[in-house]
Amino acid sequence: MTQGFSPLGDYAPTFLACDVTAIVDWHNLDTGQRGSLTRYIPAGNVSSRPVFMQVGTGPGRVELTVRTDRPSIPVTTEVFVP
Repeated sequence: MTQGFSPLGDYAPTFLACDVTAIVDWHNLDTGQRGSLTRYIPAGNVSSRPVFMQVGTGPGRVELTVRTDRPSIPVTTEVFVP
């Protein structure tokens, strides 16, 4: 996970970035299990220094929703975990 916008690449100043806490809500559609994971993301994290989050969902079809503790638009996707 990275944040902000740098029009000149990873080594230029980042605009519109602030420290946030990322929240990943997950739902395994095959087993019914649910959970949530949070991770602090400092404003300086750009694509050359991403933050990784491991989510222990178990195998199956999993719906993931990513949001932050700041004003944001949540994003939902569905993946298959082997």
